[in-house]
This record gives sequence, structure tokens and C-alpha cells, in this order.
Amino acid sequence: MFDLISWQSSKAHRHIRLLLTVLSLSVLLGGYVYSIFRFHKEEQRVDLFFTALMAQNYEQAYQIWKPSQYYQYKDFLADWGPSGMYGVITRYRILSSRSRGSAIVVRVRFNRRRTFSIWVDKKDMSFSFPPPI
Repeated sequence: MFDLISWQSSKAHRHIRLLLTVLSLSVLLGGYVYSIFRFHKEEQRVDLFFTALMAQNYEQAYQIWKPSQYYQYKDFLADWGPSGMYGVITRYRILSSRSRGSAIVVRVRFNRRRTFSIWVDKKDMSFSFPPPI
């Protein structure tokens, strides 16, 4: 009788351990997936912006930027145009993103050497340059 009770008890413990293991792995996997995709919308917007720049569709890129009245198209071209400060974009890669107050900071490497942070407003998805540190 004692062996039957201990056998049943160990079988119940195995089921509990298995259930706890599955639950723990689910929580870990859920956290990992969340950390990867929590800024997906903002990263897609930055991806669309750099795709337009690569295609040299500067008007579309300017519209994606959603500029304020103080950042005119000529200013945008002085920064992002073919002879602008950043030059022609030939390739890019999104490196990381993180929350910073009311914005998401998306860090991008382009043309293999330049690294740039774009601040994406959470409310209206408009872009801006990062504030000086």
C-alpha cells in the first residue's frame, strides 16, 4: 500500500513539475516576443522612410517624416537629399528601438558607417531629430 501511495505521489509531482515548466517557458517566450515586437509599428514607419530615401523618393520621405511648419522641404533636402548632409542612402539597417518619454527612439545604421537616432512620436508617428545631449 505504501508503494502505491508514493508512486501516485511521485506521478502527481511530475505532472506539477511539467505544468510549472510549461508555464515558465510560456512566460519567458511571451516576454521575449513582446520585447522584439513592442515597437514594431514605429520600426515599420522608419523602415518605410528609409525605403523611400533609398528610392530617392524625397517627397514621399518628407511626408512620412510629418514635418512641422519649421522644417520645410528645402530643409529636409539639405539633410536627406542627394547632396544633403547624409547623402544618398544606399542601404540601412534598424539596430534597436527603445521608449523615451513620449517618443520611441529608433537607432538606424545606414550606408554601412553612419548611425542615426530618429525620434518617433507615439501619438502621431511624426519624426524628429533627437534632442542634444
